Amino acid sequence: MRIIIVIIINLLIITFAQSNPYSGLNKNRSVSLDITVYTDNKYNGVIEAPVTWNMEKATQDYRVMFYPVSENYDVYVGFTAYETAGFVTANEIYLYRAGTKWDMWHLLGVKYGDEKQNFLAGVDETLSAIYLKAEMDDNNEIPNIYAAEDIYIKDLNRVYIVTAYAYESEWLKYKNTIKKIMKSFYVKD
Repeated sequence: MRIIIVIIINLLIITFAQSNPYSGLNKNRSVSLDITVYTDNKYNGVIEAPVTWNMEKATQDYRVMFYPVSENYDVYVGFTAYETAGFVTANEIYLYRAGTKWDMWHLLGVKYGDEKQNFLAGVDETLSAIYLKAEMDDNNEIPNIYAAEDIYIKDLNRVYIVTAYAYESEWLKYKNTIKKIMKSFYVKD
């Protein structure tokens, strides 16, 4: 009898977690209460970050931005989504952004997503790029700045972009968390 009650309670907890958008449960992950979940209601994009990171909605460039509680905008992960008038590919979006937003940055590498990555994210196409920029600061020092970008395409005209930006010292400090946040993105059905 006691085992049946425990099983019923566990089933109720799982059912609640699946119906609660803030539970940290999605199709690729297990229940976690130490994350913040952002769901874009217009384009169904979902991204998660640790509760130790602030979440700022609707900035000038992003639908949502996450950054560590103890830091400022020297390190952040941003998410945006939009629809295009015509069909696009991840490569077209990458080339456009490389020539505009990331112009004057050094491209360190580009990687095209495989079928598994696309499936887990709920998209048709994925492309990742990482950039480096050395820029003189107010102290006449030249720190390295890193930017990583994951571009996702769904239904040939929906574009989702997850961008990470950090000075080298913050990149080294937060790189594992940045990767987890970036890889948490998916499009819900």
